[in-house]
Amino acid sequence: MERNKISIKINNNFWRSIVVSAFLFGLFTVFNSQEALAATKTWSYGGVNTNWSTAGNWTPSGAPVDGDDIVISSEIGTMHGGNNDIAGLTINNLTLSGSEISGPDITATLEITGDIVNTGTHKTISLKTASTSLILADDVQMQGFSFGGDAGANINLNGHKLTIVDANPANNHMIFSFTPSITGNGQLVINAPNTTIMFFTANTYSGSTIITASKGVMPSTSGTSTGINMFGSSDITVGTDVRLSIDLTEVSTGATWSNNITLLGSGSEDFGTWTQDYYSLNFFEYPQTRPLVEISVPNITLSSNVRLNSGTNILVNLAGVQSNGFCAQYGYDGMFGDRFQNGPPACMVDDTPILGTVPGVPNAGALKNNTVFIAIAGLASVLLIGLGIRKGMVLAKAQK
Repeated sequence: MERNKISIKINNNFWRSIVVSAFLFGLFTVFNSQEALAATKTWSYGGVNTNWSTAGNWTPSGAPVDGDDIVISSEIGTMHGGNNDIAGLTINNLTLSGSEISGPDITATLEITGDIVNTGTHKTISLKTASTSLILADDVQMQGFSFGGDAGANINLNGHKLTIVDANPANNHMIFSFTPSITGNGQLVINAPNTTIMFFTANTYSGSTIITASKGVMPSTSGTSTGINMFGSSDITVGTDVRLSIDLTEVSTGATWSNNITLLGSGSEDFGTWTQDYYSLNFFEYPQTRPLVEISVPNITLSSNVRLNSGTNILVNLAGVQSNGFCAQYGYDGMFGDRFQNGPPACMVDDTPILGTVPGVPNAGALKNNTVFIAIAGLASVLLIGLGIRKGMVLAKAQK
């Protein structure tokens, strides 16, 4: 009897192993079949319609499936990138090349795991309905695209990183715009020293924004982005020797820029080597003939010597400073700007007249960028750290 029990137990284990092996083999086969099905699909626009779901619009024939790379090229005679009407599609890379291509249009939510690359002239991807989303399913790098579309459409970071890099400088415009808002939690990285980024819509994303190189980041004067809502609620870091310009044209009279911001400042320890037009953070507006605009910047960290700047009719209030160092230079007087200076026993505004200006009166003189930054010491949320900082000093009360 005992021998029979042992035999039954051995047989049960044997068949169990067979079942498990078969199951694992089945999973392996399915996964490898899906991987084998993933391919590069080139848009050929068969002419029946512009839908991505139409098999005859692609080479090789067949609508894209999850994991495919999409290539749209004017070199094969296509002038429009078609319309993504495939609900729930997840693609790998999206590449456009050549010239004179419009689109593609995205009407169904699209997920992407690879990069969005433009090797030709300037292109616009349009998110065509208010409910359309381009969802990052992995970290994505975008090169040489603008995003158009309807109000309410969005680019969802979805916990990932979106990196914007320069396009081909020989073939592309160097201004790229975003009409859809950027939403979700994640990271926006701008590493495009020759590109100006414009936002037409207020962004709501959270997480972080890192600007390592940029020609400029600004809102559009014809959109709903105001400059203070370009970066959602994200924490912003502006890299060493990088300039961030904030257009306040859409701010009527005053506002608070509430993002935490870190300015890494100059890569040089010698503050006197900075050129006249170098600054880490700049506020400006058009036209320059309207009433004074006041903006409060309460949360700023300076990690090195930093120069701040502002245009005509803008008054910037810093909330306070806990430590001292090279606080800032401002205005337009010779090489450095003037009248917002560091020095013991406190960092304070110097009201000495600057070539025709009136002390303490913003924009009272004939020069561009006159009385620019007025610092008000209060409950300090501004922290100065890094090069040139002398501990134990506080910002003196500055009079407007």
